[in-house]
Amino acid sequence: MNLYKKNIILLVFLRDRNENINRSSSLYFLILLLVLNLHRVVVANGDLVNDLCKNASTTTDSMLSYDFCVSALESNPKSKTSDLLGLGVISMELIAKNATNLLPYIGKLLEEGKKERFVKQGLNICLEVYADATRFVEDAITDFEDKVYYNARAEITGANDYSGACEDSFNERNLTFPLRKQVDNFRKLVDISLAIIDLVESDS
Repeated sequence: MNLYKKNIILLVFLRDRNENINRSSSLYFLILLLVLNLHRVVVANGDLVNDLCKNASTTTDSMLSYDFCVSALESNPKSKTSDLLGLGVISMELIAKNATNLLPYIGKLLEEGKKERFVKQGLNICLEVYADATRFVEDAITDFEDKVYYNARAEITGANDYSGACEDSFNERNLTFPLRKQVDNFRKLVDISLAIIDLVESDS
């Protein structure tokens, strides 16, 4: 093989080698950029959840705590990458889940042994109340996603008022309220949703 051909082969080899290195470098850079962006989104969202919960726990009149707020939102894995609108939907879904889980629990209380007539009446009222509250929240989610924030607020507030009617049915007769923890959690979740609606409305 003459010197000319050897040089041509060497040049081709070096060109292909450089192209492979460039492609590898570009691919590495792209992967690194994606990882950094994902990390930035997760960190930014962590700050969003923290800031939201700090705001909600200090500006509401309820017993909502920062820890409860963060724990509730982060119970949904989607919260890690959600924006404020996404967190709003998550918070309302948590309210609906709370109300839905209450229904079989109330049904179980009604089935357990003999109960005073007024206790049964109160539990039946709560059963109806939380079935209606679930529908209110489902409507609120639809309105929130459609950016009809006024209606979403009214429906979330209405669901909370319904929960009050449940408790009142016991308080009016000086009866021990058997759903204290569940209803308190329901109201805390409501406060999270209302805080988010406030923030979204102020930004729109």
